[in-house]
Amino acid sequence: MKILRLLPLIGSFCLAGCSEDVADYVEPEGLYLGYSFESIPDDFRIYAIDNYVAEWTQEDAFDGSGSLKISSTDREGTIYAFWNLRLYDLPVGKTFSIRVKAKSKEISGEGWTVTMVTRSSDETLTEFAGIGLQRSTDDWEEYTLSFSDPIPEGIDHMDFYFLLMERTSGVIYFDKLELVVE
Repeated sequence: MKILRLLPLIGSFCLAGCSEDVADYVEPEGLYLGYSFESIPDDFRIYAIDNYVAEWTQEDAFDGSGSLKISSTDREGTIYAFWNLRLYDLPVGKTFSIRVKAKSKEISGEGWTVTMVTRSSDETLTEFAGIGLQRSTDDWEEYTLSFSDPIPEGIDHMDFYFLLMERTSGVIYFDKLELVVE
């Protein structure tokens, strides 16, 4: 299974009221995959139970009209919630990095994070990158993570996670995901 969805030039879809950042969007060199979340993404998985909700929303967006949202009203939740994207058929010998815009509000507790991992066919974790736990930002900020080494032979898949951690309340929005290869 190979995912071939590429990010359209966001600037060409910009309507009145888009930020200057969106209107001036330039597709990054080496763009492998990108999402602007203008609709519910079919190839993302959601995991949310207890007091957590993970959903596509039009409440807030960095560009366009949609974003991915995770929220919790109660810090008593003992499990986390996430959006997950799994990619197969990765180009061996290439270094990956991702950029994503995030905006969080009223975060209390453990916080939220973005991570990416590679795994072999037996699910052995081969590499991990994350941004560390974050708190409220109240505005859109860009986060970048990269693997330090190129993708080796034998990697079955790569997972990206947008997570609201256990024992956390608040709201986090994610938008404009870009996966770049070098």
